[in-house]
Amino acid sequence: MGYFDCRVESMMNQENKEEKMWMRTGLLIGALLSCLSVSASEWLIDVRTAEEFSAEHVAGAKHIEYQQIVPEVAKLGIGKQEPIQLYCRSGRRAEIARQALLQQGYQQVTNLGSVAAAQASVLHGAAAPAR
Repeated sequence: MGYFDCRVESMMNQENKEEKMWMRTGLLIGALLSCLSVSASEWLIDVRTAEEFSAEHVAGAKHIEYQQIVPEVAKLGIGKQEPIQLYCRSGRRAEIARQALLQQGYQQVTNLGSVAAAQASVLHGAAAPAR
């Protein structure tokens, strides 16, 4: 094999290495993005009345009255694996809503308790505002 043949073969090997590197990079980026989208899905829901929500609520919270929690969560397209965090005035209505969601197969439902407790939870990073 002459110098030219060796050089061409070397260039072809280099192109294959670069192509493989870009393919691996693309796969890695895709995997990382899919992980980010899963962890970014967290819902904070105020289950009080519309009047109570209008008067005061945690910034970024969605409003769904506790009696309508199951159909409204379904309308929003919230997956049964996604974290849902609920609050109300004292925690009683949030617990009723939590139980209803658990009965429908939602798996990560938390009762944060009161508005103040939910606000503190958000401030300390334990709860994230709804998307």
